[in-house]
Amino acid sequence: MTLEPPKAPESRSTTDVFSEVLEAASMETAFAAVTSLHGAVGVALPGDLDAALHVVLHGRVFVAVEGKPAMDLEEGCTLVLPVDRPHSVADARGRPLLSVDELPSLPPGLGVELRLGDGPARATVLTAAFRMKSRWTTGLLRVLPDAVVLARDEAARRWALAAQLADEIHARSPGRDYLVRRYCEALLVEALRTEVTDSRSASLVGGMGDRGLRLALEAIHRDCAREWTVEELARLSATSRSALAERFRRRLGVSPRQYLIDWRMHRASKLLGGTDLSVAEVAAATGYASEPAFSRTFKRATGVSPGRFRRSRQG
Repeated sequence: MTLEPPKAPESRSTTDVFSEVLEAASMETAFAAVTSLHGAVGVALPGDLDAALHVVLHGRVFVAVEGKPAMDLEEGCTLVLPVDRPHSVADARGRPLLSVDELPSLPPGLGVELRLGDGPARATVLTAAFRMKSRWTTGLLRVLPDAVVLARDEAARRWALAAQLADEIHARSPGRDYLVRRYCEALLVEALRTEVTDSRSASLVGGMGDRGLRLALEAIHRDCAREWTVEELARLSATSRSALAERFRRRLGVSPRQYLIDWRMHRASKLLGGTDLSVAEVAAATGYASEPAFSRTFKRATGVSPGRFRRSRQG
C-alpha cells in the first residue's frame, strides 16, 4: 500500500495574494474617533479620504451616504465604505448636522473622543478613515458595493478589535498613536476578510473565496515574470478560458492579461524605488525581454518613465 502525504488545508497557500495586495495599497490610518451621540446633533463627514468604516459600539445609528437612502445600524454592526464618500452619522433621522469644521477643538493625537450634545448617550460609534498611498487601492477595493454592512455575529474577533481600539483611544497611554494605527488597519482587514468567505462578492477580496480565481491569482503573484497565457491559468484553475476570463472581469474589472501587467508594474515600481537593479534588470525580473517594451508599458501605467520614477523616489 502506498501512503500519500496529506493535502494541505484548502484555506492555506504558499502565496498570500490578499496580504500582498494590502501591502501594495500602502494603507495608512488618517483619522480615528469614538463619538458619543447625545440626541442633539449628528456629524457630516466630507468623504475626502480613500476608505472609511464605522462600528456601532452602543445604541443605534443612522448613516446616510451621499446619494443613498439612510442605513439603520444596530449595536455591533460594522459599515465599510470602500470608497469614502460624503456621509453623515446621527442617532436618529432628521438630526441637524455639524460639519467637521464645526466640531469642538480636537486634542492632539490620532485617536480622539467626541461628545455631541448633553444628557445620556443615545449611541456611541467608532470611526476610522484611511488613505491608500498607491493606485493599488483600486486593486484591493475594486467593484465592492458602495457600502458593506456586517453584523456583529459575523465575526467576534472584529468586535473584540473594535472594543480594544475604543479602549486605546480612551486610555491615552504612551504609544497610543502607534497602536491606534495598527488597530484601525487590523479592523479594516478583519472586516474585508468577511468578503473573502463570500465567493459571490465582486472584488479581489471576495475573489479569494473563489478557488479557481484564487489559484490563477496565486500563480501570477508567485511568478509575474512568466508569460502567463489565459490557457495556462485556466488549466491551473481547472476551468475554461472563457469562464476564467469572465471571473476576472466580474470580480476585478480587468482581464487576466491586464491583471498580470498591473502586478508586474507594481513589482517594477518596488524594484526601481528600492533596489540598485538597472532598468534592463528590472525589465527582465518582471517578464520583459526588451527594455524599450518595458519602458513603454511602465510609462503607460504610471505616466512617467522608469528612470524618472526612480529619480523621484531617490530625491
